[in-house]
Amino acid sequence: MCERNIFFLAFFFFFTSCQEKKDVVKPIEQFKGSINFTFLYRVFKHKNYVFYIDIKDNFILSGSADNSISLANWTERKVITNISFNYRGKWGIPVLFSKNGDFFVAGIYEEIGVFFNKAPFESKSRVFAHKSGVQSIAFSKNDNYILSGGSDGKVVLWVFPELKKEKEIVTGSKEIWSVSISSDGKYALAGCSDGSVFLYNFPDLKLKKKFIEKIPIEYVIFSKDSSLFLSADADGKINVYDLKSLQLIKILKSHISPVLVAKFFFDDKFIISGGQDGDVYIFDVSTGEVLKKISIGSAVFSIDFSIDKKNVFFGTEKGDVLLYNMDIN
Repeated sequence: MCERNIFFLAFFFFFTSCQEKKDVVKPIEQFKGSINFTFLYRVFKHKNYVFYIDIKDNFILSGSADNSISLANWTERKVITNISFNYRGKWGIPVLFSKNGDFFVAGIYEEIGVFFNKAPFESKSRVFAHKSGVQSIAFSKNDNYILSGGSDGKVVLWVFPELKKEKEIVTGSKEIWSVSISSDGKYALAGCSDGSVFLYNFPDLKLKKKFIEKIPIEYVIFSKDSSLFLSADADGKINVYDLKSLQLIKILKSHISPVLVAKFFFDDKFIISGGQDGDVYIFDVSTGEVLKKISIGSAVFSIDFSIDKKNVFFGTEKGDVLLYNMDIN
């Protein structure tokens, strides 16, 4: 009898303690402000869809399926240079500024090229990288490395700016469509046409985990604080993962066609996405709620922001680079 009473009291205090802990758990804080977009102007137009855009201060770099790279001052609406090539990759030319702004890099069909970011914009180095095309490139934290993914199913690490091959990984997937490096420089991602997402330690590229989603992965990226990452797929979904637990924590589904690009922003509280359906969505990461939807009128392949995050750029299937003001309050 005494033992049963002791057990009951122990259970009572345990249950009461659990209830108390449960009561102090803070509810998810919902965004109660507003988000408004205002179209400003078309920065410039390519002859084919804009595969990649990247912003550095007042400058915008774009790579297109028209076999060209354009560099412009977006504040002055002035094209500085246009570099044309005789060939391109399967989808277009991926482009990025180096983080210090001294160079820009392009995936030129099967090659990667490094160019000086000043007139006459000469090539510093250029190497064969991926058979059948370079699909995606990413810079490491301190511009020490470039990571590339290609149509050959390989992920390759290059010493920058010499483009010396440091390491090559054969993933076993048919094509790599997107790569990313975390801002803390500890991890890398590769999203594949067969639905695989590879998470690697960086820079040794030791496999940490393989996620199998079974739907082609269009885009992968880490949050700015390196605590989350996402994959955007051809089924119109955005899958959000916790990097510490490696667990899927959110599935965002509003697009009715492939999500071609998605990025964290607003201190990683929001995700902005662009789809083949021509729509742009903004999601609240914590709740999964759709906060805003706008229609661009053409498939959105690329998205980037001005340094103050007040302006957002969209690269479209029609070849336009469109600039919108974004007001969040």
